[in-house]
Amino acid sequence: MSINQLSTLIRIALLSGIFGIFLWKFVLEMPDDEAFDIGYAIDLMADSGNLSLYPELDKQLLAARKILLTTDINANSSKFVVASLWVLNQQDPSAPIDLLIRTNGGYLDDAFAIVDTMRMIDAPVNTYALGGSHSSGTMIVASGTGMRAAYPNAIMMVHDNLNQHYGDYNIDDLENKRLIEFWQSFPKIPRNWFSQMGDEMNYINPQQALEMGIVDLILKPDR
Repeated sequence: MSINQLSTLIRIALLSGIFGIFLWKFVLEMPDDEAFDIGYAIDLMADSGNLSLYPELDKQLLAARKILLTTDINANSSKFVVASLWVLNQQDPSAPIDLLIRTNGGYLDDAFAIVDTMRMIDAPVNTYALGGSHSSGTMIVASGTGMRAAYPNAIMMVHDNLNQHYGDYNIDDLENKRLIEFWQSFPKIPRNWFSQMGDEMNYINPQQALEMGIVDLILKPDR
């Protein structure tokens, strides 16, 4: 058995163990009058980025210099995206990379890891908002270094999502400064969206995203 095969087996065993613990906890906490839905549990694992349902499709997409991000933005999904960007950049630093994003959002640290990687590599990264690209997903779309586009029925969401310390917002907090400075680089976004008075979610359609400078283009179907 090769090292790669052994590593794959260990990874499968770990994921199976985590999945088993998750199912056991899920079943124990379920009310007696509710039926257990295995499909729902699998969907949760997939959304979290802990379960890849279509690894062969991902390989084919990478071969075409395309990355499809459809999970929450976390350590797992950011590792996949960041690693894919670096590998594709190493293969050809002049050829564009397409990053298609459909996500409910996630951790800002992981979003900034993807944003900074796109800015560091030489290959231009085209970003596409697909379906729904919320919160940190919108940040990644807006940070594309090539063409930034939205599909016709995409919905994006922007919110301040600032950290609170004992109920108060601290502008000098490093994480808050990082987020505020990021969105301040888009001067057409309403300033009152970052009022520090809560975490109001602001949903926008492709036309609004275009007017605010979040995307450069709204894709149109050929027919």
